[in-house]
Amino acid sequence: MIKSFIFDFDGVIIDSETKKFNDLKNLLKEKGYALKDSSFIDMIGKKTGFFLKEQFKNISEKEIKEISQNRRNIQLTDSNYKLISGIKELLEFIKSKKLKLAITSGTKKEIITKILEKNNLLDLFDLIIGGEDFNESKPSPEGFLVTLKKLALKPSEVIVVEDSVSGIISSKKAGCKVFAVKTYFEEKDLKEADKIFENHHYLLSYIESSTLL
Repeated sequence: MIKSFIFDFDGVIIDSETKKFNDLKNLLKEKGYALKDSSFIDMIGKKTGFFLKEQFKNISEKEIKEISQNRRNIQLTDSNYKLISGIKELLEFIKSKKLKLAITSGTKKEIITKILEKNNLLDLFDLIIGGEDFNESKPSPEGFLVTLKKLALKPSEVIVVEDSVSGIISSKKAGCKVFAVKTYFEEKDLKEADKIFENHHYLLSYIESSTLL
């Protein structure tokens, strides 16, 4: 029996990845690093430090810390991110069924909370697991394992909603069923998910008509 839905944040709840990538690109340029536009897809779903180490083998821990902090400061200052179309209705429907709602994201909890509060969504969530709550970036399952422990639920009792390849791998490693939405990736990239949806409206229609809940 499903007792909870666990949502990724960036690309699932808010449309933030393009802006985050451009901010990171500018911050790296100031340090003398050139981030290729083709790296955009590789960034999605990963913590900043993990992504930077993948892209630049010689980047120092000090530089990573400075860039990550500056990126967070930008996000805290400018929290005018658009909600993904259909997310509010999806969350409200799930909550109306008395299920728990959680977030597992590499984004810091302070940023997540601020954006949710601004969009009147914060009260819908029972648990928020941010980047400071686990060490290893997706595709490691650590974030989802921490979430499951905090919810006191088994993997079979939750459904994860993700939009990235690394997020799907992460949730599957944790033993969870995962539904993917096509925010940035193509269907062929998301094939490891249990189900793939064109957008949140299709996902809501599926949940409403299914025997999941």
